[in-house]
Amino acid sequence: MLNEERVKHMIKLADYETKGGKEELKISSYFKKDYISMNTMWTLLWMTVAYALVVMTVWLALRELVTVELNQIQVLSLVILIATIYLALFITYLVKARRYYKRKHARAYHRVKKFKENLMVLERIYEKEDQDAETI
Repeated sequence: MLNEERVKHMIKLADYETKGGKEELKISSYFKKDYISMNTMWTLLWMTVAYALVVMTVWLALRELVTVELNQIQVLSLVILIATIYLALFITYLVKARRYYKRKHARAYHRVKKFKENLMVLERIYEKEDQDAETI
C-alpha cells in the first residue's frame, strides 16, 4: 500500500531537482568564499576581455585620427582616460559581482538545506514503514 505522505515528499523532492535543484546542489557544494571568489574572478576576466575588445575596435575605427591629429599630451590624456574608465568598471564589477554571487550562494545554500530536511523526513517515513512492517 502506498503511503500518501511519502509520495507527497517524493514529488516535492523530484520537483525541486527538476526545477534548478541540480544547479543549487552544485553551488552549495562550494565553500561560500571559494564560490564567490571563483565567479568574481571569471566575471572580472570577461569584463576585461570585453573592455579590451571595445577599446581595440574604437582604436581601429579612429586610428587615423589618433595617430595624425593628436599630439603626445593628448594621446597620453586619452590613455589615462581609458585606464581610468577601466579601473572604475573593474571596481564596480568587483563590488557588484561579489554581492551577486554572495546572495546566489546564500539562496542556494538555504534551498539545499530545506531539500536535505525533506530528505530526512522521507527517510523517517521509510524507517517508520519498515518498523510497522516488522511488527505485522
